[in-house]
Amino acid sequence: FGFGFGFGFGFGFGFGFGVRFILRLSLPQYPFGFKNKAVLTVLEHQTMSHDPACPFCRLAAEHYLDQNDEGFVIRDLFPVNPGHTLIIPKRHVGSFFALSRDEVDGLWQLMQRAKVQLDSEFAPIDYNIGVNDGPNAGQTVPHVHIHLMPRYANDTADPRGGVRNIIAERAIYSKD
Repeated sequence: FGFGFGFGFGFGFGFGFGVRFILRLSLPQYPFGFKNKAVLTVLEHQTMSHDPACPFCRLAAEHYLDQNDEGFVIRDLFPVNPGHTLIIPKRHVGSFFALSRDEVDGLWQLMQRAKVQLDSEFAPIDYNIGVNDGPNAGQTVPHVHIHLMPRYANDTADPRGGVRNIIAERAIYSKD
């Protein structure tokens, strides 16, 4: 744990986990007590960005199939079908709706690249894309992740309704 600051254009400090933050503050705006406010802001940001108890936050980069500045791609450890893939933001955040615009864009870029790779390696016919957002939606790891699930001929008796089958009795389209 390290802490230090210097005056001039601003001050900076770093914490463990390889994270470094630079805050630019001017003395006229915060003549006294500004250090406590700045430290609180950094600690809140660090807590939001990484959770040491989270399996996705702890995952080593060598397990990534692909990555960009905003996220990474892995295979699901409990796949629904061969090639079941997860697209995960690097920042620890629980809800898809809490992602920044840059994160959403970066994750969709990874999704497109993962689809190309899955087409080549597994040759699925179609895909399901899904996010379980919150415990009542079935989210079991509280770090948002997007499921990219390859679909194959005859992998289910009746694929009609796709993600609507989450609540099977409400997924019926017709009486036949």
